[in-house]
Amino acid sequence: MAAKVTTPADRAETSRMWLAVACVAVFACAVAFRLGILSSALFFDEYYHILAAQGLLETGEPRIGDGTYSRVYAYTWFISKIFALAGNEIQAARLSSVFAASGLIVIAFLWMRARAGWTAALTATALAILSPIGIETAIGIRFYVWQGVAFFLFAVFAYSALVDAMGSGRRAVTAALAALALMAALYLQPLSSAGVLGVGLWWGIFMFLPWASRQAAGRWIILGAIGLVLAGLAAAFALGIVGEAWKQIRFAPDWAASVKNSQGYYHRILLGQYGVLWPAFPLALVLAAARHPRPATFLGTVFVVSLAVLSVAGMKSLRYIYFVMPFLFGVYGIAFAAVAAPAWKALVSACGKAGKALFGRPLARPLAVLGALVALLFLAIGNGAFLKSLRMARGIHQPTEHGDWLGAEPLLRRIVTDDMIVATPRELQAFYHIGRADVTVSVSRLSELGGRGDFGIDPRTGLPTVGTAEGAAHLVACTRHGFFIVPSNVETWIRPIFPDPGTYSGPAVLTRVPELAPFGFDAVIWETRGLAPDCGDLPEKLRRG
Repeated sequence: MAAKVTTPADRAETSRMWLAVACVAVFACAVAFRLGILSSALFFDEYYHILAAQGLLETGEPRIGDGTYSRVYAYTWFISKIFALAGNEIQAARLSSVFAASGLIVIAFLWMRARAGWTAALTATALAILSPIGIETAIGIRFYVWQGVAFFLFAVFAYSALVDAMGSGRRAVTAALAALALMAALYLQPLSSAGVLGVGLWWGIFMFLPWASRQAAGRWIILGAIGLVLAGLAAAFALGIVGEAWKQIRFAPDWAASVKNSQGYYHRILLGQYGVLWPAFPLALVLAAARHPRPATFLGTVFVVSLAVLSVAGMKSLRYIYFVMPFLFGVYGIAFAAVAAPAWKALVSACGKAGKALFGRPLARPLAVLGALVALLFLAIGNGAFLKSLRMARGIHQPTEHGDWLGAEPLLRRIVTDDMIVATPRELQAFYHIGRADVTVSVSRLSELGGRGDFGIDPRTGLPTVGTAEGAAHLVACTRHGFFIVPSNVETWIRPIFPDPGTYSGPAVLTRVPELAPFGFDAVIWETRGLAPDCGDLPEKLRRG
């Protein structure tokens, strides 16, 4: 029987088939690792879009109470459509983020495979699937996952338009796609501009300078470019653009004050999660650049510049670096591909020599392979990030929010009566789980309202906001009946302004509600019989209490 001849077309078809299988496997693994904590307690910011989406369905506007939450309206609209189809089902809304996050990993896998090969792509993909930052961000009903998708699409389209050989028409289409993706990324989160700066610097350093240096008038071209950049910066300073941008970047409400000047915030997080891998990043970047210079320097520059800008920014949170984590994993992937074969050979050889010396020649080879596998496995899963991800995949997760609002909901609805003023620093949870809130009591929330004083209205919720102990005392003295509810582990920027029944000496009678303590709350009911005479400044909506 004649052997079957394999043609280039057959091999290409087989390659496409295996690539499709790999994409399905990558997507399935990414989803599987994110489903474990899908039912975790909602965190505070998720309520903005949940409540606004419900308001959009009920009123045609993204309303929360008497306010309007307009931030990233398109995302709120998207969540409202999911609610319309799934009946306000929280898990369905979270699944949309999980699928988008898993889709991003597939897109990054395809780009890495095309630019750096299978080994680099699979390594970077494994890191992305097992990223605790990626897992926690992926379950949130927030726009950060979609920002990550939009920014990565911008980056790869921009890279292709700048690097690949193609006709002018195709290049124009690619550049247009990059521009559209960039607009989406900036709309979803203006901090995407940090990554745009990284792309620009990469082009200037690794594309423009090498090209200019090869030209006959290269020196003058470079000097002219530097002059244009300096002139642009001078004009931006003169017009106040730089000052306003710096003000926006450095802004931080009170909840973020503790990390505002902590430029090492992300460094410490990455060090704690990835151990020796993080300090080895510069070495990995050098190894990656030696193997695939352009994609490696592109990935590295975007990540380094973005991390530097985000480290200087006043507000810091792991969700803010979600969109640049694929670039970090890409560098590690290319570096691993560069050293995998020689490192494996050296490791097996060393284990073989040790096995031969300890156990003799017959056991040397199997012990060498076993020892090398154990060493690599420990290196791979011994990092805090991967262990945390494995726990989350099993559904083990420590929620970061305060108080068990869902568990306490039936009791809260029995306690709160129509004549009560509901005052809390967690007004969104109160809206969702109790059905109403009347005043936000929070130093931090007040700091977000642009200098408004006590009882200034938060436009997002329409609620008066109190941020001082004097304001809280005035509220109690001017209302007959009310209910304070504060999470027991609440931050110091909330607790001092709540009246304590043990030390309070005002006109009201304060009664603690111990039944809420098992759910993680301190709660106080107040009754004021003789109202203060100077209550004319109290908002009308608070005068029923």
